[in-house]
Amino acid sequence: MKKTVFALFAVLLVLSLATCDLFEPPAGIEGNLPKPTDGNREMVRLTIGVGNNGISRALTLPQAQANVNILEVAFTDGTDVYRTSWNGGDTYLDVPAGDYTGPEKAVVLAGYDNGSGIDLTLLAVGKITNINGGGDLGASPAIIDKTTTGVTFTLIPLEGGVTNTIASAFHILGPTSLSLQTNDGTKGISTYNDTFPYPVYTLPARYNYSVNDSGAANPSGLNTTENVIGQWNFTNSYYAGLKQKGSWTVASTYTISEIGSEPKVEVGVTPRFPRANDSIDGKFYFTINLGNVSGGYSKISMKAPVVAIKDTVSPNGTAALTWNIRGGINNDELDLDTGSGSDGGAVLLYIDDQMVHLLIGTHS
Repeated sequence: MKKTVFALFAVLLVLSLATCDLFEPPAGIEGNLPKPTDGNREMVRLTIGVGNNGISRALTLPQAQANVNILEVAFTDGTDVYRTSWNGGDTYLDVPAGDYTGPEKAVVLAGYDNGSGIDLTLLAVGKITNINGGGDLGASPAIIDKTTTGVTFTLIPLEGGVTNTIASAFHILGPTSLSLQTNDGTKGISTYNDTFPYPVYTLPARYNYSVNDSGAANPSGLNTTENVIGQWNFTNSYYAGLKQKGSWTVASTYTISEIGSEPKVEVGVTPRFPRANDSIDGKFYFTINLGNVSGGYSKISMKAPVVAIKDTVSPNGTAALTWNIRGGINNDELDLDTGSGSDGGAVLLYIDDQMVHLLIGTHS
């Protein structure tokens, strides 16, 4: 996933939403007023639209313009989740009047549908930052009532670009005894070659270990002295609006067309944190088993299914979409160094059989 793609999301996607009239009902539904909810709470009809002109104006990079083709918005009153999704143009949603401060109460998800309608890659997440065209809400509450005439969601991209620098979203965190530090402090990262600048992570062959997993619902359950630990870290400010759906997965393959006839191996990879149905913060930890692996290259990738707020059906009958956090839109291709414009999301490991680790054996 590339920062070149998402640089415009953070600043410009909000403009396409901000220019939309988010209260006036679309043509043809003016008389179709929402009914009060149970308890006689007032309902507000929000019109939400990102038309073709808005998309073209906001996303000037052809790659970014092509990638965003589906959005979902969700509001919760603490009990129900009111949601809808659309592919462009205008849509509307009836929500109870109330306080929608923060992404845990109102969130927009933007991403890429590969054409299947069910395999969605999440690219950006947004929260309400403006009501009725006023200034940025800052720490003020996002209150929607019958006077609401406009709502602006600011979207922040999920940045997951792999690089051969400390800025990379992918890292090898352990074992701490592994002395493969480059000049900038990253662990074991180099570049495949100048023509194909895939970041490559070097690890020792036949490194045996046992997972010291305390059962805690956080990465402190991993022993960074003994375990080979990998981490993806997708930065975003609005993860409170997401919930993991089931378990995330990490996969390894020796099918690596990008590097020709180089020796290839498959390594054992096991997702550790977050656990199934956990809240998420964009950090995904897994362990790598090199106990019976000889030298060669391996390609690994990850996928984490998430939903907006929680996996429930809206009172309007709309089910939550399942979105996937991935390393890139094309998870089967290697991620070129940030700045290349590649859509690849997989990471390249090199298992060095000339660098057998000193801590051979099984550790407790």
